[in-house]
Amino acid sequence: MFSRSHTLFILLIIVSAFVLGGCDVFEDVQDSVTDSINDSARQRQNFELRMDPLPVGVPEEFLAYIPEDVRAEYEALLAEYRENGEPADIDTLLEMFDDYIQMAADEFGQEYVDMIIGALHGKFCLPIAQSIDDYMVDESWWSDAKSHLEEVEISEMNYKVKSNASTAHIHFNFYLTDSADWEQITAAEIFGVTDWISAGENVDWTPLIVEADAYARMENLMLHPSTDFSVCVTIPEIEEGAADLLMISQEVQIELSGIVTFVPL
Repeated sequence: MFSRSHTLFILLIIVSAFVLGGCDVFEDVQDSVTDSINDSARQRQNFELRMDPLPVGVPEEFLAYIPEDVRAEYEALLAEYRENGEPADIDTLLEMFDDYIQMAADEFGQEYVDMIIGALHGKFCLPIAQSIDDYMVDESWWSDAKSHLEEVEISEMNYKVKSNASTAHIHFNFYLTDSADWEQITAAEIFGVTDWISAGENVDWTPLIVEADAYARMENLMLHPSTDFSVCVTIPEIEEGAADLLMISQEVQIELSGIVTFVPL
């Protein structure tokens, strides 16, 4: 015969098993209900994000500092390099324009001068690192979506070239960086290149030739919308000294489009 204590012990085990099993069932039901609510509340929103236009070329204000005879000397130097099939020497050009760079610094400040030096190297960055939040600030749905993002799918990356007053036939490499400092650009940060662009040619929105991880990198930035980043471009021909450094004046722009999935609960 079982004693009363044995009987109570067995009953306790049975009740405990029932309660624990009931908890599992309750949790399963709760998860199922939550999933159903999420599925019904899940939203997909098309988006189009255009970054600020990026001025490319040496600023007109700086060119005004350089006397015609010095510019003529520069053009003769460039012609000589081309005739000999050698790249122009950036250091020689910087030395030639040093006095005028300093004059520009006195009037416009060191940040402006840094931009000029970057331009003479064929490197340009948006002046201020910004975040996805900055670019999406005018989208009314974004404030609800950004805290409940599930997935970002970028379907297109396009570029545009306008205000093209250049006399050179060039193309661009685009970089996605964590600063707006052209000196910090690294080869690993490249995310796309353009086709060749003829002198004076304006290019409407055209697919960027993207690197393999470009979409994933931009999607990750959208999933972390407060992270600052900058877009930079280089002109490889300028880096090699084979383009008219002072004869390039353009605006280039990047556009992204795709779908954002979020659950606004």
